[in-house]
Amino acid sequence: MVFPPGSTEPIEDRSRRHTDDVRVSGTDADELTEAIHRSIAEAAAALAVDYDVVTRIQILRYGIGQFYGWHRDAIVSQDVAKLAARRLSYVLMLSARSAYAGGELELEGSLDPGITARWRVPLRAGDAIGFVPQTLHRVVEVTSGQRISAVAWASVGN
Repeated sequence: MVFPPGSTEPIEDRSRRHTDDVRVSGTDADELTEAIHRSIAEAAAALAVDYDVVTRIQILRYGIGQFYGWHRDAIVSQDVAKLAARRLSYVLMLSARSAYAGGELELEGSLDPGITARWRVPLRAGDAIGFVPQTLHRVVEVTSGQRISAVAWASVGN
C-alpha cells in the first residue's frame, strides 16, 4: 500500500496497473503529439496552471479485464521540489465510446471538508480532461472491446 503525503489513508499501489503500452510512430505520432500539446495548453490555461514541459506521452490500451487501480499521479517524495513538479494530469480518449464497455475514468475528491465524492467520466473519442495530479483516480475494468487513451503530465522543473 502507498500512503500519500500527509495522509494516513492508504491507496492501492501502481502494481494495480493492467494495461498495454501502444507505440505510435511517424506522421501519426507527430500529429497526435501536436494535438495533445495544444489541448494541454488549453486545459492548463482554463485551470490557471503554469508549466514548462509536457512529459513523455503514453498511449495505453485496456482490453477485457484490464484496469488501472486507484492512484495519484503526484510524485511521492520527501523532496518538496519533486512533489511540486507535476502540475496537471491529462487524459485524451482515442477510442469511440461504442468500442468498449466499462473503462470509465473515475475521480475522487472533496467538495467540502469531510465530504468526499466520486465521479465517473465517460469520455468519447477526442474528449480530454485535465485535473490536478493529487486527485485520486482510476480506470475501471473494461468488460468488452478495447479502450485506448493518451496520458501525459504538464510539469515544472523537469
